Amino acid sequence: MLTHNFASDVKNVCILAIQKLFFLKILRYVDYNKCKGCLKCVDVCEHNAIEVISMEDGQLIDFEIDSERCMVCKKCLEEGFCFQNLYILIIDPDSDKKQITFNKKNMDLCQNCLKCFVNCPNNAIIPMISQK
Repeated sequence: MLTHNFASDVKNVCILAIQKLFFLKILRYVDYNKCKGCLKCVDVCEHNAIEVISMEDGQLIDFEIDSERCMVCKKCLEEGFCFQNLYILIIDPDSDKKQITFNKKNMDLCQNCLKCFVNCPNNAIIPMISQK
């Protein structure tokens, strides 16, 4: 569990640490426009709460949509959210239930940028990475 002093604990390592982290609900995210990729935050986190997803550790094989988190806000369907427009809205004709899914058939078009993972407002997009 992270303490409320997380940002102040990190600020001694990097003078801009507080500006690089922002908070959405209870999860913390990195502002990739400010992060320099030094990974000092990973080293100093005494709770081992910072995980770095590296494409070098495996291969991106799919994106799952967490149905409990997805509010079908349709942000992932907007122009520019996914460079290849690989997210699809499915509507069940019987119940009119709406669901977002990733077009795995066109996975070869995915640029592995993880922009969708970073920008989903509800943290519902989960990258599935195979292990080497």
